[in-house]
Amino acid sequence: MKGKYKYRIYGLTVASELEIPEADVLDLSDTADIDVSVEVGKIPDFLRACKENGYGTWTNGVRDAWFYTPGTAQYYVEKGKRIIVQPEGGNNAALLVSMILSAAMCLILLQRMEPVIHGSAIVIDGRALIISGSSGVGKSTVTNSFLQDGVGFLADDTVRLHMAEGNLYAEPTYPQQKICRDMAVQNGYDLEKLRYIDEGRDKFALSRRKEYVRMPVPVTHMFILEKTERGEVYSENIVGGKFLNAFIDNLYLEHTYRKSVGLPPELMLKIVTMSNYLHIYRVYRPAQGDSIKDVKKEIRKLLQLG
Repeated sequence: MKGKYKYRIYGLTVASELEIPEADVLDLSDTADIDVSVEVGKIPDFLRACKENGYGTWTNGVRDAWFYTPGTAQYYVEKGKRIIVQPEGGNNAALLVSMILSAAMCLILLQRMEPVIHGSAIVIDGRALIISGSSGVGKSTVTNSFLQDGVGFLADDTVRLHMAEGNLYAEPTYPQQKICRDMAVQNGYDLEKLRYIDEGRDKFALSRRKEYVRMPVPVTHMFILEKTERGEVYSENIVGGKFLNAFIDNLYLEHTYRKSVGLPPELMLKIVTMSNYLHIYRVYRPAQGDSIKDVKKEIRKLLQLG
């Protein structure tokens, strides 16, 4: 094994030369095969021009990819098995680790032909549900409110889906939730005790180890939140051709699929298969006012219907 640390991230066994405090730690004596290695090293020479030309990302289909966080590090993701990190000597370890856990690992899954949904996953009554939607629609707020009710936590921001033994499963990612400053203050969290993540979005890392479910859980529903000018919460069942479009629209790195690498046939086939096991609803909430309780009530009602 190459690396001083061993973790379970997105259901994969990861050996890392870098410490990743947010991840679920595995015993170094664990005999599980290594799925992914995280190494400190030099980015391949042919990518040097990307940084020199001011690029932020580069990808070669679904085989390898590169991205850059200025002043922190460059990252090279290869063949679904390896992440090379070239630090730049800055003092932003939180951002570096956050990029490994989010963008780098999601590129790993893309290269492995595994769909990842841009949303959060929680566990209610032994089944997982995904809360998705565009930025600012209230995904984290709704998720956090459910967690305060004592439900289980699987994933924040990115959810890996896969088929096994005739069921569709959501995998646990890592026991951390990203929350914005306003939500942290509103819920009374001590900002001094939270880890600040400078991703340009003023967010903090909130530990979810107490609520974290460390095993994959059958997933049955995805709820896509959307704001409306109507003054009430209501929902729409997404079926037929709209279902596949809604699924693809909520993939993490959706723009990469649509505009760069395309949607590989192998991945598309997996999505079509998953469509037989998943209910998707749009849940509309008023653009103004606090409707979180009504959104939760609507979601719980839909869980009984599907």
